[in-house]
Amino acid sequence: MGFDIRCTCGRCAISLRPAFPQLSLLCGCEDCRQALAWGAAQGGRSADPLPHLFYIRSDITKVKGLEFMQPVQLRGEAKSTRVYCTTCYAVLAVDHPGYQDHVFMFFKGHCDTSSDLTLKPSAAIYMNDYRDKSIPDIPADIPVLQSFQDPKDQKRFRALPAVSDSFRMPAEPAEGQSLRELIPNMQPLRVLNLAKGAAV
Repeated sequence: MGFDIRCTCGRCAISLRPAFPQLSLLCGCEDCRQALAWGAAQGGRSADPLPHLFYIRSDITKVKGLEFMQPVQLRGEAKSTRVYCTTCYAVLAVDHPGYQDHVFMFFKGHCDTSSDLTLKPSAAIYMNDYRDKSIPDIPADIPVLQSFQDPKDQKRFRALPAVSDSFRMPAEPAEGQSLRELIPNMQPLRVLNLAKGAAV
């Protein structure tokens, strides 16, 4: 059985080669929260205080509603490109150079999916972005990493088996397109030029 990621209004869907998410993380970074808050302000689902990320192999076999998909970056210097449905503002997928085009990420609760999302988070990352704010509950048995500017946190992150397994070159070649190959066929890239950390 294949794996689908769908927008909430039904216009867009990405079908992937049968697979399960390879990695799950909790992310406290300002950029993820700002991107979800912007989508919510356009009519999407409410932003999560601590987004739950899932990573899946970037092997897309079928696409529905490509004309309704738009890649969006928060700022001109942004590294992450988030793909929104332009009618319901669900976030279907996220690409980042660090994923090396092997995987892409999606947010639990900000799109619909046919997959089992019970995979336990391997870590909570970028939690330094929660300074001066109440920190959401994080399971006591997962590592909490404050910043990848800290070499110790970088080393701890890369040492996690689920991380190293997810970002390495897959043993088998892809059957379909990667997200990065698909993005140029969507609506033109939109750069929001939001101030870093600004409320939406």
